[in-house]
Amino acid sequence: MRVTSETERHEPADISGSARKALVDVVGLSVRRQWYGTLVAVTTLPLATAGLAASREHLSQAMIFLLYLSLVIVLAAIGGPVVGMISAAVAFLMVNWYFIEPLHTLDVADAERVTELVIFLAVSGTVAALASTATRRTRERDTQTETSERLRAANELRSALLRAVSHDLRTPLATAKIATSSLRSTDVEWDESTRQELLETADDEIDRLIRIVENLLDASRLQTGIVTATPMDVAVAPTVEAALATLGVEERTRVDVVVPGEIGDVLADRALLERVIANLVTNALAADPGGRVQVVAVPSADASMETISLQVIDSGPGIPLDRRETVFLPFQRFTDSSTANGLGLGLAICLGFCEAMNTPLRLAETPGGGTTVAIELAVVR
Repeated sequence: MRVTSETERHEPADISGSARKALVDVVGLSVRRQWYGTLVAVTTLPLATAGLAASREHLSQAMIFLLYLSLVIVLAAIGGPVVGMISAAVAFLMVNWYFIEPLHTLDVADAERVTELVIFLAVSGTVAALASTATRRTRERDTQTETSERLRAANELRSALLRAVSHDLRTPLATAKIATSSLRSTDVEWDESTRQELLETADDEIDRLIRIVENLLDASRLQTGIVTATPMDVAVAPTVEAALATLGVEERTRVDVVVPGEIGDVLADRALLERVIANLVTNALAADPGGRVQVVAVPSADASMETISLQVIDSGPGIPLDRRETVFLPFQRFTDSSTANGLGLGLAICLGFCEAMNTPLRLAETPGGGTTVAIELAVVR
């Protein structure tokens, strides 16, 4: 099935795809833009003529020519050379009909006026072509600049990912490798508690690797703009439980969940919301190793309860004031903890997913220190 783009839906149906492409290549403007320029020309030329005709006694012949010439330049810049040339021809006829004696005919009584009209037609047509060419070249330069900026941003992201991956994948891989190699070793007889500890270590490091890879994939999806949300009625408590289930056993024991019973369903994409909660909790756990993290659903302050604030609160050192503006940018780390094995993509991915759901994500005040990140969710009525 072919998906029709917004531009194609507005273009005339009688222009074939190949003809449209050829016209765009030659003119440098989309067919939709040229039809828009035509509409502007059809509207403005009669209006301008009516205004000038009403003030004919107060305007010199040269001023009338200059005003029409200026209008032709504008129309050529909007609609391209074809619109500009047609506008020049129409302006030529209108000047002859309304402003050259005898009026309201195409006859010209004075030979000098014939010369003026011919010069006007030649100048307006030439200027229209030049104006449209300049506009097209400017647009091409802007397009090239925009493409260069996107490529530069993509290269910077790729380089940052390579640097981060080379460091952050190595540690959990090495730890999991050591644990599994130790279990396979025949030189040492491990007791059951040690075996369980090694297995838990390997399992935790593999879970960490999975989260890193998921964040890399999510960052790539967000960059290419293919993340889409499917809003539906979502129960808050089960969604929080599902998000916490993706964490390690030890991590889950450090999380306190407070979701009041009167909290109703919210409008969100369940899968994206789970990822946001899991990433926020993971960041909060890393901010204060050994500390506790709260996930609290706070009803709106007014009686309508149209929204709830789902807050993830840690007791870590908090985010410095001078870094709060960049907190949701990629590759930002706000802890030097050795346990914080991540790429610094968590909050950036959370923001991208929340924007896809049209759900605000913000920092909130944290009495007593720490960091609070709040997801503002609309309550289903």
